[in-house]
Amino acid sequence: MDVAVCTIGVILWLLEMLIVLVVTKLTSLVSQLYHKFINQSSASPSPIREHLGDFIPTVTELSRAGVRFKMGSGSASFLHMKFSDDGVFEIPPISITDGIHRWFRNIIACEHLFNGRTYMGSYASLMDFLINSAEDVELLRKRGIITNYLGCDEDVSNMFNRLCFEVCSERSYYFHLNENVNKYYRKRRNFWKATLKGEYFHNPWSIISFLAAVLLIILTFTSTVFATLSYFIHKS
Repeated sequence: MDVAVCTIGVILWLLEMLIVLVVTKLTSLVSQLYHKFINQSSASPSPIREHLGDFIPTVTELSRAGVRFKMGSGSASFLHMKFSDDGVFEIPPISITDGIHRWFRNIIACEHLFNGRTYMGSYASLMDFLINSAEDVELLRKRGIITNYLGCDEDVSNMFNRLCFEVCSERSYYFHLNENVNKYYRKRRNFWKATLKGEYFHNPWSIISFLAAVLLIILTFTSTVFATLSYFIHKS
């Protein structure tokens, strides 16, 4: 009986060691695959900051403030976004398919499990800020930034809004980008320029009408000035 108990104990110990070895090997393999993916797909523009950064407005709100969205280089990583001082927001193209939600969530989980780098988590958070409705998705889709294979734009919006559910991070890959976007958004003159361009200069006829109105005002003012001068000259 004692021999049988010892034998069973040894077998269980060996099984436990085998399971630990397999889990360790799988963990190491997944970690290597994750780092290989990050090294190949992310040319990081700036180091990760130990701060999540400010929230930024949605695509629709930024567009009203004069921000112009542009499709970035397809050869670069889709993580590599840029925002210029003149309000051009470059976002590399991404295709949204049925399985991409699980793929994002798995990569984000790997980031939190292995080394704390949050490249994919930062990307998901930024897209969650930018996209809050079907209108936001539609604007990015028309710019060639999003290719939607899910069916409707609302599905894409819901997907990005769920990516960071129950995910907490104190680091941001896009800390400086968020700062620059908010700095541009808070300048009131950018709203005025965008409104003027959208309402009065959206087509050639509007521009012609505006110039004609300005010319009419100038001619009217000039005529009034000459009439006034003529009156005083004759009176004197």
